[in-house]
Amino acid sequence: MENLEKKLEVELFQKIKSITPIGGGCIGNAMKVTVENGTSYFVKHYKNSKMHKAEANGLN
Repeated sequence: MENLEKKLEVELFQKIKSITPIGGGCIGNAMKVTVENGTSYFVKHYKNSKMHKAEANGLN
């Protein structure tokens, strides 16, 4: 999780204030990420990088 947090801080140009797991994500880990300015993001993280595309294709 620490590596993901560092990557998000680089991409969002903000320090992470909190990461809250969100249930129901059976294909990937879903979470609410809040940064220091108060903005929140929905983030989904996959152990297998190909899963993101596979899930997106399944939703179409």
